[in-house]
Amino acid sequence: MEIFQLDSLTEEAQKLFKKTIQKFLSVTYILEKCYHKDKNLYRDPLYSFTEEYESVVKEYLKLGGFDLINDSNNGVYYIESEDFNNNLNFSKLTTIFLLLARLIYEEKQESVNIGLFTTFQLSELLSKIDVFHLSTNLLHETKQKEALRVLSKYNFIEKIDGAYTEPSTMYVIYPSILHCIDGNIVRNILEEFKGKDNNAQEISDMGEELDEIFN
Repeated sequence: MEIFQLDSLTEEAQKLFKKTIQKFLSVTYILEKCYHKDKNLYRDPLYSFTEEYESVVKEYLKLGGFDLINDSNNGVYYIESEDFNNNLNFSKLTTIFLLLARLIYEEKQESVNIGLFTTFQLSELLSKIDVFHLSTNLLHETKQKEALRVLSKYNFIEKIDGAYTEPSTMYVIYPSILHCIDGNIVRNILEEFKGKDNNAQEISDMGEELDEIFN
């Protein structure tokens, strides 16, 4: 098994190997291109390492019950649990923000030049949220900030500048979001909520179903 050839790596490569495994296990996704604070693209060295030593990384993760998947078209490596026992439990607001970010990503893809990121202002996301009939308490700034930070942690979005909850704050949406939920599912969920506009009980039931789907 290739996993036992780790001693043959240089000391620097062994350090990168550890960081790569830790990154996969903590946030699931490693992206080829990431946003830099100076507004330039940079190539994540952990992506480069995974690309060069893919078979070794894959074998190691396999021992832990994870499959390594390479979406080379979009520059994303990610892992999936073989028995699906390691799913994240997002809050309802985090889940809804994720759904809407996925929708925005798809809407903007046709107008984005190759090699550039898909971006949005927070106000764009919030303008789409009324369909979910959320309470004022659920949309409190503190909860918005928490939801946006969680999505940033797991490499779905990243704040470019400004405060998290300022309507004018710009965010990048990473292609990892393609592997979290299918665009057709997002549209179907939104259509179902729109169809419940006048029935509070059905809206409540839909919210509970949303929790079950993403928890």
